[in-house]
Formats: sequence, structure tokens, C-alpha cells
Amino acid sequence: MRLTLLLLILVGLNHQTLHACKCDVKDDIKAHFEGTEVIVHGKVISKEYVDFGQSLTAKGLDLVCESYENNFEVLDFLDKDFLIKVELEVIETYKGQELPKRISVYTARTSGACGYLAFETGKEYQIYLSTTCYFNFQFKKANLDKSHYNGFWTNRCARTDEFDSAEDRELKKLSTAKHRLK
Repeated sequence: MRLTLLLLILVGLNHQTLHACKCDVKDDIKAHFEGTEVIVHGKVISKEYVDFGQSLTAKGLDLVCESYENNFEVLDFLDKDFLIKVELEVIETYKGQELPKRISVYTARTSGACGYLAFETGKEYQIYLSTTCYFNFQFKKANLDKSHYNGFWTNRCARTDEFDSAEDRELKKLSTAKHRLK
């Protein structure tokens, strides 16, 4: 029985590590603009490694704990510092909702999980954000939505990168065109 359980755990762990990041590389700003919820120009104020539980609101954490009450493998995921949390000063919003001056942005800590690892304190970026957590699959039973997270999400497939003045001009054009269509 123990051997069977050990084999199942090892197969499960191996299965999780087989999913490396694969991005559909499209160098099309317009396609990314249309497919992204929120796009900002921002300056990184701080960067730290955090556990997944810190990305959740109190209600979100309660939902996960209730939904996975006896599933210690899933609950253990909450305590792993798999995330990078970036505090960002929003300089400009190209697309999306009105944002506070400072927001939290989360990304995976490894490139294999599509994390955007190039954030540096003091540097400016164009960040393509989502209100949906990229690890949401881990907590399907909890039925989490964007209100259960403490910030936004990005990854290396989302076109997030250091500030570029040519991209800035293009994003401003797309933003202006979108507002004219309304």
C-alpha cells in the first residue's frame, strides 16, 4: 500500500514538472492589446518572493481552505513561495479599469511556469495584466474569481517588458482609437 502511494505521488510530481512554459509568440501589439484586460506603464517600487496564500484575499483563502479541507497537497501549495510580488507605481493606464496609484502584480517565480523574471526595482515597464490568476487550475473546486485576489497577474507570454517609447506610442494610438469607437 505504501509503495503504491509513493509511486502515485512520484508520478503526480513528475506529471506537474512536465508542463513547461510555451508561449504563442506573436509580435503583434494590436493582438495583445485586444486580448489583454489591463495594460499599464509602471515603475517597480519593490519586488519580493511570496507564497501563493498572500496573493489571495481573506475570503479567497477561506474558500480554498474550505474546498480543500482534507487535501493537504493542495493546501501545502498555499505556503510555497512560488510567486514574485511586484509593487508597482502606475504611471499611465493604456487599457482597462481606473487603477489606484499603486498596485500589486504577481508572476510565477520560475520561467518554466512562465514567470516574468526581469522586473527590477526602479525600472519602468509596459505590463500586460490579467485579473485571472494563472494558477487558478490548482484551486478549481474553490471557484475563485478576480475578487478573491490581491492584485493583478502577468507572465512572460503576455508581452510585458521594459518600457519602450515606440511601444508607448503604439499603445497610446490603440487606446485613443478604442475610446473613439465607444
